[in-house]
Amino acid sequence: MISQGDIELAAKYIKEGKVVAFPTETVYGLGADALNPMAVAKIFELKKRPSFDPLIVHISDISYIKKLTKIMMIEYISLLKGSGQVHLQL
Repeated sequence: MISQGDIELAAKYIKEGKVVAFPTETVYGLGADALNPMAVAKIFELKKRPSFDPLIVHISDISYIKKLTKIMMIEYISLLKGSGQVHLQL
């Protein structure tokens, strides 16, 4: 079981630009700061993933979309307000 200390340590590593592994329902995932190009490159390297194959970015709040995209569409924002999980391919 993952403890609060484990979560805090993983958050510390991510803030430092490191990559962390974490369990999901079915497999282990790799996580890093999506706004840190070096950390993202490390995930591609570790997974031997081609650069044209995109990664999934999870965000906790809709306000992060502005940090991750250059173009915002009003239609998407109105759809997202008050919703649960939403998947956008940008």
